[in-house]
Parts: sequence; C-alpha cells; structure tokens
Amino acid sequence: MKTIEFALGSKTMHLFYNGEAMFRCNELDKDMSQDAPDWISRMLDNTLDGKRLLCRVAHILAEQGELCRRYLQYDKERILSEDEIQALMTPMLLVQLRGAVMNAINEGYSSNSAEDDGDIDVGLASLEKKTGFLR
Repeated sequence: MKTIEFALGSKTMHLFYNGEAMFRCNELDKDMSQDAPDWISRMLDNTLDGKRLLCRVAHILAEQGELCRRYLQYDKERILSEDEIQALMTPMLLVQLRGAVMNAINEGYSSNSAEDDGDIDVGLASLEKKTGFLR
C-alpha cells in the first residue's frame, strides 16, 4: 500500500486509490449524460464544479487511505470532511491537490511489488507494533 501524503493546514491527508475508491468515484458519473466528460476530466476542469468534484474525490481517497492505515494499526487520524477540504483550499493548494490526487490514482493502477516501492508488509508491521521493534 502506498499513499500519497498531502498537507492541508495542520492536517495530512493520506490519499489512497483502492478498489472501493475506484467504484465510489465511478459512481460520480451515474447522473451524467453519456456524452458528458468522465469524472476525471470534470475534476481537472478549472471551474467551481471542477473544484468541488476534486474536493469530493480527495475526501474519498483520504477516507480510504485513513481506513487502510487503521487496518495496518497506525494511530487514528481524523478524516477531513469534504466541506473542510473545500474551505481550506487556496488556489495554489488546488493545483497541488490535483497533482496529488492524480498521483494517487496512478499509484492505484500501478503494478509495483512491495519490494519495488517499499510497500508495507502487513504481518511485519503488526509484529513491529506489538514488539516495539522497528527495522
């Protein structure tokens, strides 16, 4: 599992594009006409609707990242709401968030092995947490 970290104010969002995120993001297209651009294209638009959709997608990815972190027994962090993400978003952060979300999506579709990109071994992480031993 590789998350993309994105700092928003004093909080860090851990963006993770997994299967759940993929299906939830695809649901964002269900009310659109068939000839409308897909959610990724709409999210990248430099419009108010594009910004709102980007914040919604970022929230979905941050939620999945945090849930996976909790599964791996990391300390719980609060998940920022979609409204909080929108409220804290400056124009420069908006550009950076687009890049971070796209990086998370690309990572979700990558086929790197744990050895290639330093992914976490769940069993080893659990053992390290229980014993207090870190490599």
